[in-house]
Amino acid sequence: MNTQVQPLPWQPQTMIDGIIHGFTNAHAILLAGPQGIGKNRLATTVAHAVLGNEQSAHAANLFNAGSHPDLHVLTSAASYHQAEPCLQQHAIRYLAADALEKKRLSRQIGIDTVRALIHNLEESSTLAGNKLVVLFPAENLNRSSANAMLKYLEEPTRKTLLLLISHDISRIPATVRSRCMKITIPIPQGTAVQGWLQSKYETRSATEIASALALSGYRPLLASQYLQHEQQALVAELLSDVVQVCTGNPNHVSIARKWLKFKQTEFILAWLCKLFSDVIKFRLSAGAASGLFNTTAMLDTVGKPFNTDRLFQVYDYFNSLSQRFDGVVDEALLIEDVILTLTDTSRSRAAT
Repeated sequence: MNTQVQPLPWQPQTMIDGIIHGFTNAHAILLAGPQGIGKNRLATTVAHAVLGNEQSAHAANLFNAGSHPDLHVLTSAASYHQAEPCLQQHAIRYLAADALEKKRLSRQIGIDTVRALIHNLEESSTLAGNKLVVLFPAENLNRSSANAMLKYLEEPTRKTLLLLISHDISRIPATVRSRCMKITIPIPQGTAVQGWLQSKYETRSATEIASALALSGYRPLLASQYLQHEQQALVAELLSDVVQVCTGNPNHVSIARKWLKFKQTEFILAWLCKLFSDVIKFRLSAGAASGLFNTTAMLDTVGKPFNTDRLFQVYDYFNSLSQRFDGVVDEALLIEDVILTLTDTSRSRAAT
């Protein structure tokens, strides 16, 4: 059995050692950074270093088998499939039996889950070492579960380490954040990212990989998903529809139905945020194209119907939808409202 958890190429040993060393000064660490940069793999590597080597081969075997009794993993049903396999195996312990079978997976980490965790942490370490909790994403704690976690952070059990992972720490209560040591994981840079993607997708050109990286905001794991699921083709179709919506008299219902059939609402919202972010940059830089959408004519076409104030309003609205999207809302109504928003250029008639 493989007992070595390999970090991603852009995660140096110094980064791993820094997190482990952080536990000498704090019992709770908050790993912060955008989604898609490998924080789950980093947490797995840290967990293996903390627990997998404590009792030699036996602990390592339990860790790799997904049955280490002192590793507690909390996540939501919606985030489960985004986790590393090892974390998935350990997370099953705290998910309801039918949690992963529902049509709409819950994004919340509920109060009952946190209570179950706290109850289990009150027991002594099975292997007489540390107990480690990996919780992600921490912003998916609801109000009740966040309060329960806060109380635990104030009075933690002995020999217990907490590793909280967050894609957006602004959504975590300040009281919870203040009781954790924050370590920010940056978006990776350099040739290691391109080399890793090229090794995974040997048939893809350098241009395709660069496009996927730009589309993902230079987040390599997200770029990998885009390459795997042919997101570039979807983007081309979405862009064509947006141009049509912004410049003509399209059939809103027809486009909304098409977007709904894509079953990519979360991606569409994130993509619209990126699009309007680049349109705003284009407007404010007096016509200099940049980023993913580097075609001057296209950026001008999309932005032209909107004055500058309205561009910011549309971006803020799409960003709020993207941040709050939980897969439980009526997606048909949401998408229809998104398209209607693209046609509404009438608000805030301030001078551009």
